[in-house]
This record gives sequence, C-alpha cells and structure tokens, in this order.
Amino acid sequence: MLKLILIAALIFPSFAKASDWSDADTVREAVYLAVLAIDYGQTRNIAHHPENWQEITADWAITSHPSAHQVDNYFALLAITQVTIAYLIPAEYRKKFQYINIVCEARAVHSNFSLGIGVEF
Repeated sequence: MLKLILIAALIFPSFAKASDWSDADTVREAVYLAVLAIDYGQTRNIAHHPENWQEITADWAITSHPSAHQVDNYFALLAITQVTIAYLIPAEYRKKFQYINIVCEARAVHSNFSLGIGVEF
C-alpha cells in the first residue's frame, strides 16, 4: 500500500504540494518520529530478549524474532517513508495521515509498555 502511494505521488506531480508545508506539519512529523523512536527502542528490546517477547505487530515485515539489524532497517525505512509521504501528499490529506500514524504508533508503544517492554537501544 505504501509503495502504491509513493508511486502515485511520484507519477502524478500534481499531488506533490510540499510548498504548503506548515510549521504544524513539522510539529506533527516530529511527534510521530519521537513516538516511532520509542517503538524502535522497544522493538530492539524485543530483538535483544527473544526469550521474553516476540514481535506481533510488524512480524510480517521483520519476523516474530527479529535481529537488531532487521529492526534498524525496518524503522529507518518506516521513518523515511512516513516523512516522504507526508511531504508529497496535499495538505488536506497530510494532517489526517500524520494523526493516524501518530495514534497507531502511540497505541503500539502503550501496548508494549503494558506488557513490560522497556526501551533499549
């Protein structure tokens, strides 16, 4: 799905409305990346302690017992993809896209904390 959005944004330049990027867009991206960093640290903790936990949310992308290297690559790709899509889509969709992704990441972080998964880099 993300690949299709990126391809569409690149094929149809009229979608690329980055000139209307606002300070609020920057703040939302910063919040997303901060929450993503916490999720990243939690997922690295899962990778370092496979005897205690397994990855279930992103196991389609990084397996249920990922290596630290897989986690690093996955989260780098996720961060780059998020920022790129947010930058390319029109402002009328950008805000919703950003908030949806912030909420999804925050839910994952909350779920991990409730399971006792701390942050480990």
